[in-house]
Amino acid sequence: HCKKQKDAAEKRRQEILAQEDESGEAYCRHCDRRYPFSAMVKSRRTNGFTRYRPMCKACHLLKKQAHYESQKEKTLARGMAQRKTPEGKGKAIYWGTKDRSRRLGIPFALDMKWCVDRCLHGFCEVTGIPFDFSGARLSRNLFTPSIDKINPDLGYTPDNCQMVIFGYNMAKCDSAHEDVMRIARALVKKEQDSMFTPEDM
Repeated sequence: HCKKQKDAAEKRRQEILAQEDESGEAYCRHCDRRYPFSAMVKSRRTNGFTRYRPMCKACHLLKKQAHYESQKEKTLARGMAQRKTPEGKGKAIYWGTKDRSRRLGIPFALDMKWCVDRCLHGFCEVTGIPFDFSGARLSRNLFTPSIDKINPDLGYTPDNCQMVIFGYNMAKCDSAHEDVMRIARALVKKEQDSMFTPEDM
């Protein structure tokens, strides 16, 4: 089997070499035109020899775009299905937070296991509310898991992070846990006060 592959590779190499002319050009099978080697797609480098595919870079780009469009819906559907599992959601949170930290220059020292384990645990580390993994990729589900920095001025480190529901993270924002508790107590008090009517007093 390996010998057949080597023979096929050598045959293709000879075909490509046969397409070369003295001007240093190669033939593109897709657009039926000849181009300088700088406009051709490189295949790989073997024993110091640079091999080219019988395809120009423009045709290669069009082929990649067509493949992307044909697989776009299937890829998105597969990604959404994976994010609806605790493990898939944990991985998505890890990569998303890591990329955002890199762009914003925020220290990041978490690993994927840290994120996945806390999603598998299934509960918000602050409120104890169960996580909801049913939301779409960009949905603002208040109960989806989210990484909260305990001290907003520090980076994403295991000692400074906790997995919480998205609603708590948004309420806290760049403030402290005590600020969220102040809001929560005010809401509870207002709700309790509204339960009493003048006749009850």
